[in-house]
Amino acid sequence: MPWRFLDYVNVRGENEIAQWMNQVPKKARAKIDRQILALRAFDIWPPQYVSALRGYKGIFELRIVASGVQYRPLGFSDQTYMTLRC
Repeated sequence: MPWRFLDYVNVRGENEIAQWMNQVPKKARAKIDRQILALRAFDIWPPQYVSALRGYKGIFELRIVASGVQYRPLGFSDQTYMTLRC
């Protein structure tokens, strides 16, 4: 079963990931989107692309490099869904 990636929406109804992505350069946005699409197919995520945050159970960071800049959005997971949050 493929992973589902969701955007976090705060209590005010604001999509924090969409707001953050709107500030990221266009080429980087495209790479982030491509990497998330690719990660959906993995049962176990490759450590060069996703890492568990030590000391925070269920919290992960995506590792994406675009044009020499590292983008590391955080997310929390329940083994089927990954909800992204800035």
